[in-house]
Amino acid sequence: MLCATAILSVVLIVTTETIPGYEIAAVAGLVDVQGYAPSAQSAFRASEERARALEKIVSDAKELGANAIVGLRVETVPELGVFAYGTAVWITPLTVAATEQYEAMVRDGEVPPQPS
Repeated sequence: MLCATAILSVVLIVTTETIPGYEIAAVAGLVDVQGYAPSAQSAFRASEERARALEKIVSDAKELGANAIVGLRVETVPELGVFAYGTAVWITPLTVAATEQYEAMVRDGEVPPQPS
């Protein structure tokens, strides 16, 4: 498994700036969001806000034509809400292992296929 990864709605998400075995072929741009959370929030409410923030970031990345988000950061600030940001990129596998991994993620519907 890749370091610090998550798959969410056909975009690979990592908290690192690079992905071992992959090349960042293009940078699509910054994706960020601020979610509102009231000061008397519960842990469940904060979790909901984080999930919504990630959904929005993934949607924005896909609109930019990205297949990954690198450098993802998510912070919850009391009384201000959830802040999340990262860089939307298009990655291509460089190694045999990464190619096999990416092809498996494509088959599972986790990432879009590489262009021909």
